[in-house]
Amino acid sequence: MESETLDAHQQLAPYLQFIRVVPVYQPELTGSDGQKVQVEWAGPQPPSMLKENMESSSAPPPADRALDVEIPLDEDRLIPTDAVEPIEREALEDEEQYLVRRIAGNKVGPCRYWVQWGDGSSSWEPVSKILGAGAAVADYWSSPTGHRRSRMLSDQRVSEGRTESAESWRYSEWAAQVAQGVPGIGKQVAYLAAVQLTGTRHRTQNVFIEQLRQGNFAEDARFTIWVIPQALCVDQGSVLIPVMDVRYSSLRRLVTAAEWRVVNKKLVEQHQFLAMGADVPMFWWHSEIQDKKWGLERDTTTDFVSMDSVLKQ
Repeated sequence: MESETLDAHQQLAPYLQFIRVVPVYQPELTGSDGQKVQVEWAGPQPPSMLKENMESSSAPPPADRALDVEIPLDEDRLIPTDAVEPIEREALEDEEQYLVRRIAGNKVGPCRYWVQWGDGSSSWEPVSKILGAGAAVADYWSSPTGHRRSRMLSDQRVSEGRTESAESWRYSEWAAQVAQGVPGIGKQVAYLAAVQLTGTRHRTQNVFIEQLRQGNFAEDARFTIWVIPQALCVDQGSVLIPVMDVRYSSLRRLVTAAEWRVVNKKLVEQHQFLAMGADVPMFWWHSEIQDKKWGLERDTTTDFVSMDSVLKQ
């Protein structure tokens, strides 16, 4: 008898994952009388051992039919309704300390930024840690401090023999040309690292997906992109900077036609198959191995924006 019981348990073991216990609400009963649960089969076609116990007629039972088993609850362990008190929620930890208040400096080898945080502290951070703070980084390169830093890198390029004379590179002017897709601007981009969708003309995600099924975004879809300009590449390393409000029509001008055909398909698919209402993650243009060759170490946490902020309001 003990052997038969053991054999039965061994046969049932693979199917235990499909058995679930669910509460049954019985409004006509009160107190412990109404505290009932049912054991349900939640998997594929039940094995013969269970099927025989479930059948009450010659007709096969449906897959989700409940086993007619009621498990009484231990009344001594029930908490009276009037004894349940609301729990006061603790205030969330102050997130101010994680907000980038200002970017105040830059280093290369690898690319790092001097970040002034919301709580008043400051630290050098790899660029991969602040990809969600593109506006703050753009403000830095547009400031006098950022312009002096770009002149320093330009002079270094001359001393390294990369150029014959110092280049007059200003972030605001250069970023505007990239965003507008000025012909030939792609030659001034040494490396396109990441792309974040920030806006689309579509009001709903369903309509947005219909657009993507055509194999492309709307021409006026907008992105924030992270690139390495040729003008900021030195022997010691390079600088990754953001360019805001880049149109989809301009994005394709930053890479070769062959590269665009391959990567654009991946870009479209990443957004096409997002779950409804899911956040929109950043898209990495190259492989992680290629990024490392440029001194870019990806952060373990993927940056993203909300779908609501992307859809046209």
